[in-house]
Amino acid sequence: MSLEAAEDILTREGVRALSVRRIAKSIGYTHGTLYLLFQNLDGLLLEVNGRTVHDLAQCLQRVAQHAEPGVACLHALAKAYVQFASAHNARWRLVFEHRTFNKEPTPQLLGERIADAYSVLNTALADAGAAADDIQPLSAALFAAIHGVTVLALDDKLVDHCGESISFEPVLNRTVQVFCAAIEKSSRARAAS
Repeated sequence: MSLEAAEDILTREGVRALSVRRIAKSIGYTHGTLYLLFQNLDGLLLEVNGRTVHDLAQCLQRVAQHAEPGVACLHALAKAYVQFASAHNARWRLVFEHRTFNKEPTPQLLGERIADAYSVLNTALADAGAAADDIQPLSAALFAAIHGVTVLALDDKLVDHCGESISFEPVLNRTVQVFCAAIEKSSRARAAS
């Protein structure tokens, strides 16, 4: 209940409205009760982030199941990422903007959920012809590129060379095409040697 209440407040009012007292009050508990479940607000927000990443991973898995393997799947995953970020904007932003007070390491469960999301991208890259030893760095780079396009698009900061707003889809498609071309070039070079 507390995690759902936190997500609801986050969605309606943003991260600044979140506090242990506010969350507890919304579900009819005292804030002390929540401290029995979570060490502090950071702990609660990390759980919210875990749920968000889990939802994202499931979304990506569904998309991958219905997409053609390889390049088409990479395009579908990129578009699904932007759509997820748009539909769950406050929760999605919290994943990347929340910093713990003590800079604690990523909790194991959150780390596992992040790995689940990456595994979908890794599989699509492998299906697109990426060499096994290239998959991890390619996956991280492609995610960073897709994430960057997403942030710019959602903040209405994606502009052309004249400063005019542009649609994210052609930029996203080109980003994926560039990665796929690099994979193909690398694959041809491996085959030639």
